[in-house]
Amino acid sequence: MKSKSVDHIPQLLKPQYVYIRERRDLDVDGRKIWVILARSSAETACAEKKGVLRVKDYKQSVAMESDGASGTKVFLNYFDNPGGMIPTWLVNWAAKVGAVMFYMV
Repeated sequence: MKSKSVDHIPQLLKPQYVYIRERRDLDVDGRKIWVILARSSAETACAEKKGVLRVKDYKQSVAMESDGASGTKVFLNYFDNPGGMIPTWLVNWAAKVGAVMFYMV
């Protein structure tokens, strides 16, 4: 598998996540499994800041357990929806530059 990072992506609004996270340590048939769940929270004392995009729809779940040797098995499910509209200039930039770089890989 190949990967390539795209340089000089125009700066977007910085995302801000306000979320609740909880951790559980499970014992399933003698297997120790660590689970971390996180989700966005509308209840917060943090005021929104100008120039910062508040991500209001965010969910993440992670489960980890030993692989029996010296490593770790990890399952990760992640979703966030920053909302809003993608600016036209960004769509045009991606079509012109991003798509070309994707096909060059």
